[in-house]
Amino acid sequence: MEPAVVSFIRDATDVAAGHDVSCAVVGNGNVECWGFVWSADPRDRRQRIPGVHDAVRVLLAGRRACALAADGAAICWGPAEGAALVPREWPPAPDPAMRGAIEMSGREDLYCARIGDAFRCRRASSPEPFEVRTQGVAITFPAYQLCTLAGDAVTCDGEKAKSDSPLRELVASGNTVCGVGSNGSVQCVDTALLPRYWRFDPVQDLPPPAKLAGGEHGFCALTGDSRVFCWDPRIKTAREAPRPP
Repeated sequence: MEPAVVSFIRDATDVAAGHDVSCAVVGNGNVECWGFVWSADPRDRRQRIPGVHDAVRVLLAGRRACALAADGAAICWGPAEGAALVPREWPPAPDPAMRGAIEMSGREDLYCARIGDAFRCRRASSPEPFEVRTQGVAITFPAYQLCTLAGDAVTCDGEKAKSDSPLRELVASGNTVCGVGSNGSVQCVDTALLPRYWRFDPVQDLPPPAKLAGGEHGFCALTGDSRVFCWDPRIKTAREAPRPP
């Protein structure tokens, strides 16, 4: 699959990809989103999110999105379980529970944000947030599990796998979880296997990344020299995405 240039995005300072939509913070603090593949209305193919003017970050998790201001305030939008993330139908509103979020991860019916040293979560069926008690520094959702990272150990629904070195990041695609080791290598484990067979394997041909991202069908890594490498979790060999002309 060849990457495509998003020609209408200029001066992006942050970008995030979700289940059926992608969003970017543009230089003036607005948030532009595109995709909305479940909607037949052409107005939903690209939208500037209303009421968001001073964003510094945008976070997407499952079918929920939040724009964060410099002071940590969060404006969020997103549907109940099973609907498309269309801001025209699910207008943005302040979400005090997500204030100060550092990162978000989620699936269709559940999303969590890291706020300080804690994880605050919400289910689509309930407006009340709840805390996830863990010593982990990252949280992600491969398939229908909840995984947390603490040092060299990834714990998924009570089962634990250890990498060769401490990990500093954790992302998921499908059943696979990947993290960045202290030596800069990316290591991945397939949580669809029985826990006794869990083993971290390195991704081949991948320079040390500055940031990882996991989508519905694979992973991508952004390197320090602004190159992007992507790979299929079943193959674990990264290829550089071609740059636009």
